[in-house]
Amino acid sequence: MRPPRIPRIPWELVARDRSKLIEITSTLLLETNVIRSWVAIANKGANDVFLRLGTEAIADEGIYLKASGGSILLDMVLNPWFGEVYAIAITVASLVVCQEVEKKV
Repeated sequence: MRPPRIPRIPWELVARDRSKLIEITSTLLLETNVIRSWVAIANKGANDVFLRLGTEAIADEGIYLKASGGSILLDMVLNPWFGEVYAIAITVASLVVCQEVEKKV
């Protein structure tokens, strides 16, 4: 019996590290990227972080990333987003690890 055929993706993908230290003022985490396939964002720091899509981040508004592991996945299927992503840390700066995967051009 033959193994099932796995369909090929018609383009190549490349992963890029976009990790950044997020300050207590709005910080641009990701620039607009129309070839973005998905991005994984996780808060590695000891302080809470808030994300906003397409506009400056404001404390206590937007997507909440809990300290020490809060995360989100933005993908082409469930929650596509190709625009800018801003972040703001609460209390002191916090490291946000970010892996962006895009189509190779």
